[in-house]
Amino acid sequence: MEDIAQGQESNIIGLIVFFILMAVLLAVAVILIFTLSKKRLLNEAVKRRELELQHKTQMLHAVLLAQEEERRTIARDLHDDIGSLLNIIHLNANKLAEGINTDSRTTIEAIINLTSKTIKTTRHISHKLLPPILEKFGLAAAIQEL
Repeated sequence: MEDIAQGQESNIIGLIVFFILMAVLLAVAVILIFTLSKKRLLNEAVKRRELELQHKTQMLHAVLLAQEEERRTIARDLHDDIGSLLNIIHLNANKLAEGINTDSRTTIEAIINLTSKTIKTTRHISHKLLPPILEKFGLAAAIQEL
């Protein structure tokens, strides 16, 4: 009987050891699954942030291109349209000044001086809006120059 009792006792100890090992394996599996899930979630969050950053960079680039194009348009309009019209006014005022008396000549010379200043200001504004280096060498060179 003692042999049977010892056999049953060793079977119980074997079962207890088996269940403890199974519990440890289960705990390790749960910890491993939790760690892998957390790592996957962190990787997804990093990818999401990278995509957001990439999207913001693309949007900023698009805004800068739109601003650059708008400045180019304004600079051309100032230089080509307004500048040309002011030059015509300046030339016509010079023609008038050649054959007029002194009082009228003073007024016309004032007009000529004002149109000259306006032409210079228009040219200056158009060059500030669209620097020649930007037109010739691009945005990167213009930024380096600044």
